[in-house]
Amino acid sequence: TSSPYEALPYHFNEVIKDSNADLKTIESIYMPCAPGSTLGIRIAQMFVQGLITAHPYQPQVHVHTYNGFFLSALYLKNFIKDNQEAHLIAENGRDKWNSINLNDLEKPKVSILNGDKLPLISGDIYVIPQSKSWKTPPKTARKCIYSAERFLPFLKNFKQSKVNHERLMNPTMSYQKWNEQQKK
Repeated sequence: TSSPYEALPYHFNEVIKDSNADLKTIESIYMPCAPGSTLGIRIAQMFVQGLITAHPYQPQVHVHTYNGFFLSALYLKNFIKDNQEAHLIAENGRDKWNSINLNDLEKPKVSILNGDKLPLISGDIYVIPQSKSWKTPPKTARKCIYSAERFLPFLKNFKQSKVNHERLMNPTMSYQKWNEQQKK
């Protein structure tokens, strides 16, 4: 098997071929800034930067970063009643969770919670399961499918959005190493 970085150009070429697109027509590229593994996001960013650098036809390709967690919340909001309190959560490493209030998406804020704070969330809880899972979400949480196809319609209004997708999530810079756990 190949590494993710080696597989990305292959998948990109397949998308171009399947859509009968011409590289000359690419004007904008949408790239995730969250959620996901730090390595996965860096790989996508490296690929996009390499593509733009090598792109012979379009010197002004615009790169837009999007927060798939926020866009998933926008999608999910369509199914929530106006007076229904609800939150979307997703794991953030080994001991933290990202949370966004689905009733406050005009001025969205992604909170980072310790696992012991999850039971304190009131209302309905929806969870985006991670492929590499460290812990179990609350039993009452309803699983949501994380799929770009679901939030692609929101990208059409991307330029009018007042939300800074990169600043929507505060990065966490604390890491717990395996050997530190063993010392305890």
